[in-house]
Amino acid sequence: MREQLLYYQKYIFWFAVGIAFLFSILFFDLKISIGGDDSGYILGAKNFLEGINFPTWHGSFYPIFLTPFLWVFGINLLIFKILSILLIIGHLVFFYKTFSDNKIPTTVFYFCLIITAVSSHIAVSASTTYSEPLFMFLQAVTIYYFLLLDRKTEINKEYFSALWKNWLLLGLFMFLLSTTRNVGLGIVISVVLYLLLRKKFLPAFLSVIFWGFFYFLFNIYKKVVWNIEGVGFSNQLQNISYKHFYDHSQGTENFIGFVNRFIDNSNLYLSKHLSMMLGVRPLSSTIVSPALTIFFIILFVVSFYFVFKKYKQLLFIGIYIAVMLGVTFVTQQKHWDQERLILIYLPLICVFIGVGFYELFHLKLFKKIRLVPFIVFSLLCLSVFYQSIRRIDITSLQKNIKGDIYYGYTEDWVNYLKISEWAGNNLSDDAVILCRKASMSEIYGQREFFGIFRSPSTNPDSVYYFFEKNGITHVIMGSLRKFSKTKTQYTITTIRKTLMSYILKYPLSFNLVHKIGESEPGYLFEVVKKKNLNDEELIRIINSSIIINPNASYYYILGGRKMLEKKKFNDAKAYYNRMIQLDTEKKFFQAYFGRGVAYLELHEYSKAINDFLEVVKIKPENAEAWYNLGLCYNKLENIKTANEVFLKARELGYSSN
Repeated sequence: MREQLLYYQKYIFWFAVGIAFLFSILFFDLKISIGGDDSGYILGAKNFLEGINFPTWHGSFYPIFLTPFLWVFGINLLIFKILSILLIIGHLVFFYKTFSDNKIPTTVFYFCLIITAVSSHIAVSASTTYSEPLFMFLQAVTIYYFLLLDRKTEINKEYFSALWKNWLLLGLFMFLLSTTRNVGLGIVISVVLYLLLRKKFLPAFLSVIFWGFFYFLFNIYKKVVWNIEGVGFSNQLQNISYKHFYDHSQGTENFIGFVNRFIDNSNLYLSKHLSMMLGVRPLSSTIVSPALTIFFIILFVVSFYFVFKKYKQLLFIGIYIAVMLGVTFVTQQKHWDQERLILIYLPLICVFIGVGFYELFHLKLFKKIRLVPFIVFSLLCLSVFYQSIRRIDITSLQKNIKGDIYYGYTEDWVNYLKISEWAGNNLSDDAVILCRKASMSEIYGQREFFGIFRSPSTNPDSVYYFFEKNGITHVIMGSLRKFSKTKTQYTITTIRKTLMSYILKYPLSFNLVHKIGESEPGYLFEVVKKKNLNDEELIRIINSSIIINPNASYYYILGGRKMLEKKKFNDAKAYYNRMIQLDTEKKFFQAYFGRGVAYLELHEYSKAINDFLEVVKIKPENAEAWYNLGLCYNKLENIKTANEVFLKARELGYSSN
């Protein structure tokens, strides 16, 4: 069977490439993701091209890589996503070149090749503008070139004089990988550890020196051209130390905290994400399994044993996986829970644990069941293929082909992106628009937005100063779900909390300019600087303030009072009704008093009596409420009770004059 597989090797490879390309097309998605990092990369490229700033967040090279394509095609999502597909195909080519030359058992090789080709997880990433496709391509190129160079050093003992240019090129590949994603720095650690273990001290030295050479030039460039000091890790290291990336009030991790983070992430990414990618668990799986995590760890250890004995070069793959997963599990807070953090290593993980599993069943002890690996690998390939087929959404594909840029988003995101687009089309160029997801707003609004990830403060003066300092003129407040797949009462409240803090001391400061959507709407507010407001303006701003803080009694009282002045008694009742619904402990007599007045003017005397009775229960000394109560009884011709109530009003000092 092995000879037959080798004979058809090229055909199988091209079949795998064809399948990978087909799935990339079937899962093609023209949208940007709600995570926002992908749109951030595009805007990073735009700012770099325009000389505004240098891309530093999440790695610099991917935005730089996009820059020439942005220069030629502009912000063209279709072009960028086609690039991602080509990078994934290129990754598959170098993966094949790395492991096709009899370095691993043929059964394992084709298992890994097919898993990589048919994986829906990889196919989905192929139509994104995240850095994963570029990282996977550079990772495959770097590993291929390093293992090739490592073999040459075995043959040519004069490797320094003969191959120093090759080590220089390796240094460039490692540099590009480490600047595509920050975790890519692990390639340098892995290369050095491997070479030291193989007692190749000069190559280990050269690999660091040549990587450092490019890194030094890179930092000189940043300093001279962009005036950027340092290596750029300090702020990221600080963010890593926080228990929660978005809530710094939870404090920072101690040593035990980092240990627990490593354990939690090991469970999360091995027993949940890796298991789903290998077809072991369904895509809807959310429960972690420590037992499954331990199984994978044991399999890794077993693989190290067999690799060390029989596959010396694969030792590098094991070291690389251990380093990269270790760094990821320690540096990433548990709440990220994103499969893409481990997806980029899936083909390599398949190779490494696949070899261990294969060799385990080729021990004499398991001589009679040597077909188990072939059966298991076949079942896993079928499971992953079945997963991928089930995930295909033809309707979504058709909509994407037709250019529907909103199809596939949940309603909260549709409304948020549409209000961003509206703002981009209708506000003046000098408007400064605050929002939660600026990168996505900029893609759809085709203009610059001012984004925040967390509220600048809960202090009203600090928030006011933040608005003044940054010249903010407008604010987008969406109804973005906290749990993206399910509509609940919980939403991302960053903008709402910021505005609530602002109006706590500076009320009547925001006016609703435009709203899109009834369910999970998107709002665009204008910052109000005008002090002398007419009645219409005041009512609009009151209603806007209620949208921002539906639980603020002040605005219901103010709105109701203004409606009473304008003799719009039914409108006044609506304000007071809402306030009464909120006032479950009946602390605010003003709502009952105002609604009582509205009922009185509408000649609904019995209802008015009930409200004024509530007022005098809460505030017995309110003489005006007693008087109005008397008026109601009088209108109902209950003269005796009316006179008693009027007397009470006079005793409290009320005068009808």
